[in-house]
Amino acid sequence: MSKNAKNAPPANSPPEQVAAAAAAEAAQREAERIEADRLAADEAVRAEEQRRADAEAALAEAEQAAAAEAARLAAEQAEAERVAVEQAARLEAERRAADDAARAEAEHIAAEAPLLVHVRVLCLCEHGDCNDVVELDAALVADLVGVVDADPAAVAYAESLKKA
Repeated sequence: MSKNAKNAPPANSPPEQVAAAAAAEAAQREAERIEADRLAADEAVRAEEQRRADAEAALAEAEQAAAAEAARLAAEQAEAERVAVEQAARLEAERRAADDAARAEAEHIAAEAPLLVHVRVLCLCEHGDCNDVVELDAALVADLVGVVDADPAAVAYAESLKKA
């Protein structure tokens, strides 16, 4: 026997019984509809809770990935800064070494270069005419006594003659 047949009044029942049976059947259908709606609402709530849980898990995963990427980038930046500092130190050391080498080369050249002095030529010779002012290697001046004069007063005198 079906559910509806169980609640149905017998065929020769008075109209009140028929109406009561119909009302009971309608109430039963309404209760079943309400229960179905409640079950559907519960399922919708469970689905929404699952969706939220999935979204929160995805957000936590994304935050974790972002934190890992930030840590990786910070490590790369720190490494790049370390390399830059090392390179700057190496370049500074190379610059100082080059400066030292250039200074040493200049000192070496200066040491090898003859010391030149201004002298007054006293007589016609390979170094000039009488009263000319020329530059000679200081080592030669000692050998040219009587030919040139390195005294500053003698040089000034010869220069004054050229101006006159």
